[in-house]
Order: sequence, then C-alpha cells, then structure tokens
Amino acid sequence: MEFWAAEGHHRRVPRRHGEHVQQAAQLPRTRRCATLANRDQPAADRFCNGGRMPEFLAEMTAILRKHRPAGDAITVGELPNTPHLPDVLQYCMSARPPRTSSAWCSSSTWSTATWARTGGLTRCPRTWTLSDLRARVGATQTLMDGTSDGWSTAVLENHDQARCAESAKMLAILVARLSGTLFLYQGQEIGMVNAPPAWDVAEYKDVDSVNYYRYVRETAGDDDDDDDENPGALRRARAALNYLARDHARLPMQWNALPHAGFTDPRATPWMRVHDNYPTVNVKRQASEDGSGLNFWRGVDPPNEAVFVFEKMGRSEKLVVALSFIGELQPVALEGQFHEKARKTLVKDYEEERLDALQPCEGRIYMVEV
Repeated sequence: MEFWAAEGHHRRVPRRHGEHVQQAAQLPRTRRCATLANRDQPAADRFCNGGRMPEFLAEMTAILRKHRPAGDAITVGELPNTPHLPDVLQYCMSARPPRTSSAWCSSSTWSTATWARTGGLTRCPRTWTLSDLRARVGATQTLMDGTSDGWSTAVLENHDQARCAESAKMLAILVARLSGTLFLYQGQEIGMVNAPPAWDVAEYKDVDSVNYYRYVRETAGDDDDDDDENPGALRRARAALNYLARDHARLPMQWNALPHAGFTDPRATPWMRVHDNYPTVNVKRQASEDGSGLNFWRGVDPPNEAVFVFEKMGRSEKLVVALSFIGELQPVALEGQFHEKARKTLVKDYEEERLDALQPCEGRIYMVEV
C-alpha cells in the first residue's frame, strides 16, 4: 500500500492478506468441524471480522492520509459472511471512530452483486424470485436510511460474479437509481454475457472452477448422463460453471472487431479465450449505435453542462442551491428537491421564480424543512 498510495495507482488488496495475519496472530491451532463427513468445512469464523480488524484498517487509513492528504483516495472492501447490520456498520458508518477504515467501505455481501452466488457452484443453477432480489436490494438501502449512518454500493457485476446482461438496459436503470456508490464493471456497459454453453470445460481457468469440476469428476466418475430428467453429475457440474463461474467476468474486454477483440496484440495469446460474439458486441460498434447498451448507459445519467444543483443538509433543515451557468432559459425540476416540505427563498436574482426553469445565469438558495 505504501508504494501504490504514493504512486496514486489502484491496488486491490486481497482479503486473504488480512486473514493470514489474523490467523498467525490469534487463531487456535485446532478447531472442531461442523460435520466430519463434509469435504468442505465452514471457516468464516476463522478469518472474517477478527478482533484485529480495527488495527489493520487504522493502518490502511494512516497510509492513505500520509500519501493522499487531499483526500482523493478511498478504501473499498468486501464484507463476506457479515450478515448482521451492526457488524456491517462498524466498517462503513460515517461516525465510526478514527481507528477504523477511512472513506467508504463497500459491503459486497450486502450489495446486489453476491446475492445470486449464495451457496456456490454446488447449488446452481438455481431459480431466484423477484422477492429475493427485492429483499437484498432493500437490505443494502437500509444502510443509508437516515438512522443507520452507513454507506454502501450499488453493484450488479464484478470480477467474482457471472454476467447478468440478459436484460442489460432494465438492470442499468435499477442499479443506477439505487443509493450508494455506483460501480460499473468492465464489459457491463456493452452487455457482455457469459461464455457460450458449448465451450469446453478446459476454457474455465479460475481455480474455483477447476477444482470444483475435478472434484465432481473424481467422486462421480464418468457419470455424464444426457437424460434431461436426470442429468449426470458431470453435466450438472458443467451447467453450474456455465451459470455462475467467475470466469465469465474475466473474459477479455471487447473493444472492437479486431482479433482478440482488440484486447491485445493479434500475435499474442490472451489469458482467456475471447467471447465468440465480440465482432458484434464491442465498444467501437456500440459507440456509434443509438440504441446500444453503451449509449443507453450514457443516457442514464447524462452530464448537465448548464445547471448545477446541490444540497447542504442540517439536522432539521437543508439548503437547496440552484445555479444556471448558461445564458439562456434552462429546464429544471426543483419541485423534487422539496418533497412538499415547507420552504423559504433566501436568495434569488430574478423576480420571477419558476420551479421548472432557471433564467440565464440565475442563482437561487432555498431553506427547506427535512
């Protein structure tokens, strides 16, 4: 972190680094397994939310403050196996003690990203309901409901999740209008999808995928029955990989229709095979198509180069500041800032006061009850 913070570049610090430090410092050498017959044993209590987390987070905070005193760096982390709101808030509440992590902390378990992966490869394909999604989204939003004093993220895809782009535009509207810091994963903006089902298992490179399929093959042998009513173990394993493997999010980014989708030199070999649809699904092509996923994302929150509206919150009141930076009438929607609450105009430079428009280079300040 010292190196990357000083250089100003991004670094993803794996959670396991902290886990190993905790294990070496405080964990017992032995533990009782939940069920001895199970190959995989739950171990979250061995490495998640350890007693030294405040110490490690404080160290990270000190490094950021040392090298980025202007505050132009943030920490973002994942909180797997942290299902309870009080525990989550210890990482992401704004009023936390100085010893904890600085800036915002993303809870991936509490975000919309990982709800579909619950149970891992052994439990999918699995049918989820809209009620499941609604409950998960609702949980993330409670972090910022005015009483929790927390912050979260709006995430649908990341490097550890399969793609979800069958309804890319509708999902863009969903995630872009949630509260929290929006994360848009590479390829999500053009609607990249999972690898085709026809791909051989050898195309899957993630260690989780490789180990899972090897384990199924070793325990089930050649059980590869193609019966749709009672598919064999290997067929179910391939379906699981095609449905939810991490590999789908790690296919090379599709920039154009050149070899390897423009991801690397045509003479090189990328770490993974490029998706077969890259000649038609790529950034260059979508940039010039009005109805493309890329341009849809651009329209979800287009930049406003004429009007600047912001709020300053107090305990029982807020200021709404509306400014026009252009010399012509500009449409606005100030009524939505008031939510039918009592308001008082503190400053205005035109006699006419429309809530649906600002006059050329007009500025106003409102005091609004909250």
